[in-house]
Amino acid sequence: MVADYGVDDGPVAVCCYADVRLTNALGGVLSEEPAESVEAASAEGRIDDKTVESWNEIVTQLARLLNSPDTPALRVRGVHRTPGELSDETSALLAQPGALRSFDVTVADYGTGTLSLAVR
Repeated sequence: MVADYGVDDGPVAVCCYADVRLTNALGGVLSEEPAESVEAASAEGRIDDKTVESWNEIVTQLARLLNSPDTPALRVRGVHRTPGELSDETSALLAQPGALRSFDVTVADYGTGTLSLAVR
């Protein structure tokens, strides 16, 4: 899943990307899905609609970490399933970020996946 962030009427400034495993783990724990169901979905490379709803909540809260008193407020501009079509702006930022940070994130009982932040 990819979420892109920007200021109102401004360009995409940050993209957050999580692999299928982490998307399912975070979504599963938030929606209280059984860990076995989450593991099966990850093994199949599937992201359920309920997980997408949970992912929306997660990336909205993540925006709070991206903002500071010294910067314009970033908001979620869009959430996209991957693979899938992304806007030209989002694709360009993911292809050539000004900075990229990736984190291995472990969700107890649900597994480990990777979360990446690409910044303009």
